[in-house]
Amino acid sequence: MAAGQPDARRCDEVWSGRCAHPVSPPKFTHGDHPNWPRLMQAARRPDCPPELLDICSRSPFSEIQRAVLRRPDCPPQTVARLALKERNWQVRSLAIQHPNLPAEVLELLSHAQDNCDAVTANPKCPSEILVRTAQRWGGDTRVAHNVATHPNTPPELLRTIADKVIIDPDLVRAQVAANPAVPTDYLLQLYGSPDGRIRAGAARNPKLPPELVELAHDRDRQVREGAAYNPNCSTALLLELIQDRSVPVRAAAAANPNLPPSILAMWQLARDQQ
Repeated sequence: MAAGQPDARRCDEVWSGRCAHPVSPPKFTHGDHPNWPRLMQAARRPDCPPELLDICSRSPFSEIQRAVLRRPDCPPQTVARLALKERNWQVRSLAIQHPNLPAEVLELLSHAQDNCDAVTANPKCPSEILVRTAQRWGGDTRVAHNVATHPNTPPELLRTIADKVIIDPDLVRAQVAANPAVPTDYLLQLYGSPDGRIRAGAARNPKLPPELVELAHDRDRQVREGAAYNPNCSTALLLELIQDRSVPVRAAAAANPNLPPSILAMWQLARDQQ
């Protein structure tokens, strides 16, 4: 075997599950890559062992690396290495956003402005990092969107995050209105907004009091659709919305678990006959 080339037999052992111990990852290059399709297949295989996932993640092809990072079982050490050392920004961004990224690595990366978008998109990003990032770079539209939709964002930060955004702050307010963590008094304030997107976000929020889900009668289609998705939407309102002139509104009402099964069956039959 030529120096610097991967040991194909050892790769096959890992591939077939015959190797009981982790192997040292081979250094692949575009010229001597053993089998691109097989590695891609391995990266997508549900029962792919962690050591083979790590080998796949060291491929020079970003498509294979991204396939590894799209897996919820990607090993934390693999995620951390790609987040810290990978040069391809798309791959690094996926690694930073991965829920298996160790907390200490996320904390380290959160101090660099280049990472602020990916850090705040991580579903396990703690509230203290969200607050610090919003204070430093909250004017970044992508950061504002991530903070506005994140379940760990403190309620008081949701009140102010849109005020720092220069481009389309009402879109951020619409996302805040849909966040279940938003304070109830601020939600009611957003409920009365003249912007249909903000009212639609409020209409979708499960914290909206049931008696206020009368937004289902709003002239804006987005608002009626949001109300139809709301788990507090009453059966009476759903019976109206299932007959709405807008297809997305009818589909949202059909997806609401509060709609009686008999009505849903009739709606599905009528839809199929069209």
